[in-house]
Amino acid sequence: MKIFFIASIYGSERFGKNYEAIVDLLKEEGHTVYAGHIFGVSAKDLQSWDDEKDIQFHKKVLAGIKRADLVVAELSYSSTSVGYLASIAVESGKPTIAFYSGKETPHLLKTIVESEKFQVVHYNTMEELKKEIASLIDYAIEQRDTRFNFFVSRKLTLYLNWISQKKRIPRAVYLRQLIRREMRNTRWTLAES
Repeated sequence: MKIFFIASIYGSERFGKNYEAIVDLLKEEGHTVYAGHIFGVSAKDLQSWDDEKDIQFHKKVLAGIKRADLVVAELSYSSTSVGYLASIAVESGKPTIAFYSGKETPHLLKTIVESEKFQVVHYNTMEELKKEIASLIDYAIEQRDTRFNFFVSRKLTLYLNWISQKKRIPRAVYLRQLIRREMRNTRWTLAES
């Protein structure tokens, strides 16, 4: 599986060993991990870049998120940029696991709601993570979406637009909720497929 790792470059001085340990754990599980944008760049580099270099870097990071099967974020160092990237990953339908250490939950995580696609994991030691990481990744893999397109009549489209506005949720979310409700009502199981 292709995993894209995100973390604060400014936090590398304080949490860099954690970043490296997490990437190593992911690799030990047999995954391909893209993290060069974190380990190959320093805070000084970021501060010295002109706008063009900065834009190229961010485009590269966004492209990495897009290509990944899973995004893993280390959020112990509070960073709006990393929070933004984690949000982009989740909004793009990428399963995302956010790790953090320390006594307090990062401010960023206090406003983000956990979901099937966004797991938040507090850790104190790498040994704790080592015990959990395989099951966290397995769960995230199960949450990957499969694209499914179909045609609907204009009347159904108008209804979906209306219900989306009324419930303040995307049309796709509403349709998934309907399907899940029907699955529960019919007591369908994966074993039956």
